[in-house]
Amino acid sequence: QDYDARWQLLCAAFEVDTTQQMQRLAADALSKVYRAYSFEFDSEGRVRSHDISTLDPGSEDERVAGWGGLTAFSSRFGEVVREAANEAVSRKSQQPEDSP
Repeated sequence: QDYDARWQLLCAAFEVDTTQQMQRLAADALSKVYRAYSFEFDSEGRVRSHDISTLDPGSEDERVAGWGGLTAFSSRFGEVVREAANEAVSRKSQQPEDSP
């Protein structure tokens, strides 16, 4: 909405055909107002929510800048996958060549 994006760009982002049905769906989705929230436990174990809808990576609030922990999770998950792949390659290179 801030950039008056075309519905075709939304279809391209999701790699879907630009059919008449998708045009209506994408245009409708672009006309809505969305909010994003992060949830965390406070020191007393209660859940607290925070509006992070700006999703501004330059925000001083880490909850906003980190998209409610999504970027940290994605980075951590990627690192674990990389480590698992490296370990598999390492094990394979240590096996004798006639091993299955």
